[in-house]
Amino acid sequence: GCPYSCTYCSWGVSSLKKVRKFPEEKIMSELDYVAERYPENPIWIFADANFGILNRDLDIAKKIRKIMDRTPQLKKITTWDSKNNHDRNSEISDIISRETGERQISNANFAYIALQNLSPGVLKNIRRDNIKTGNLHERVEQFHKRNIKVNTDILYVLPGETLDDAIKTMKECYSINFDYINIARTLMLPGSEMETSESREHFGLKSKYMIRRGSYGEYKTKNGTIKSMEHDEIIVASSTFKESESLFYHSLQWLIYYNWNHGKFAPLFKYLFQVYGINPADLLIKLLISEKIKYPLVHGLFENLRKEVDSVIFESPEAMHEFHFKEENWISLLSYVRVELKYNALMYVEPLLYGEYCEYLKSFLTDYWEDRTLRDIYSALKENFISIQTIVDGETLPVKEMEIGRKALKVILNSDTEGPEKGDVLLRLFKTEKEQSETRDFLLKHDYYSNPINAVERLIGANYPLLNYNIETKTRIKADLTGKENVLSG
Repeated sequence: GCPYSCTYCSWGVSSLKKVRKFPEEKIMSELDYVAERYPENPIWIFADANFGILNRDLDIAKKIRKIMDRTPQLKKITTWDSKNNHDRNSEISDIISRETGERQISNANFAYIALQNLSPGVLKNIRRDNIKTGNLHERVEQFHKRNIKVNTDILYVLPGETLDDAIKTMKECYSINFDYINIARTLMLPGSEMETSESREHFGLKSKYMIRRGSYGEYKTKNGTIKSMEHDEIIVASSTFKESESLFYHSLQWLIYYNWNHGKFAPLFKYLFQVYGINPADLLIKLLISEKIKYPLVHGLFENLRKEVDSVIFESPEAMHEFHFKEENWISLLSYVRVELKYNALMYVEPLLYGEYCEYLKSFLTDYWEDRTLRDIYSALKENFISIQTIVDGETLPVKEMEIGRKALKVILNSDTEGPEKGDVLLRLFKTEKEQSETRDFLLKHDYYSNPINAVERLIGANYPLLNYNIETKTRIKADLTGKENVLSG
């Protein structure tokens, strides 16, 4: 149960408002039960609406910590933190995320501070204005000091929200320095207050339908094979948020996933924000709306993204079924990849597209190009591109080397460790033979040659680090004006 009454959620409907407790002895014994019988499971997910809301949750966290210490395969714990118990949430994360030997364990490598929105009027409309959001930046920094990344959830097209409100919330998330900004369409959940006819009419909420990813298939019965699918009802517009604006925001959502959440260009965006005050949201919007004609592949990608997002949203469940049950569409559905995830994979499969995207991004940085640190960060991130085709063909990926400044290296590694910022290091990008072999086996197992997008998207979800180079640095030896060699500390 949940004591809060957010109108979009059914966790806090009247029948579930009371928070019930399982006996503590039962909880502890069940944790041991799972750990003993399934020691190979790498991730545990706790379906508790507010873990940390009770004092005893600290004892449960300590029990989880003990299990993790004796179970090397258990690497990640995911919970939904309680809304107004920030100190206890922080202590729980500290217990679970403590470093042990070579591995660091955290709350799924993330702490969660789910905001959903930061506009006072919108928060009031969704009955979430009673949840404290003060000192967000300080709380995030507390996690960062313990090497814990911080995740937030944002919903859009909420009651009374405008596109400007949505963009302001996004910009504030960057200012707070969240590591992962999970943006999602608002669902109409049966039983929630928002789903009622009164709420729909009052806020002018317009909804459509899309298939729920993974919730469809063919099933054999004694009477033959049946096709079945489930759907989500999503809000696409309101009296204050146009449907065309929601489509635009969805495209912006993809740019955030690719550039920031997956870390592809996050160090560059962070540096631009810290040094020049350029909010990442502003730059991403410029990328999306610019009409620079020199970059046809990028603009083609944006146009196709908008079209595909629009094509998988239907006026009714019946229209959705009619479309997907057509034989040619059904075959495609069995290897369906959510649109934004498909385009993430596309950036790995098509090197020409990736190269043009890098040049497109660079075209917005010309005013700052004299900054050597900026150039070093950009160059290193651009070179961090794994040739999928080289790996699949059984060839060895080339080792890439470049000289960069120490300040740029610190930004790329997200390191605040003390040490000189001046001087150069040799940056070496490489993949081990074992990693390349593992990548190739995975892609071939998932039919790369017949459906490369699906295979790469699965790899992104299963083991994203395989798609990034490993980093090694070597100290550079330089001669000063006296002719003596100065060895820069490594």
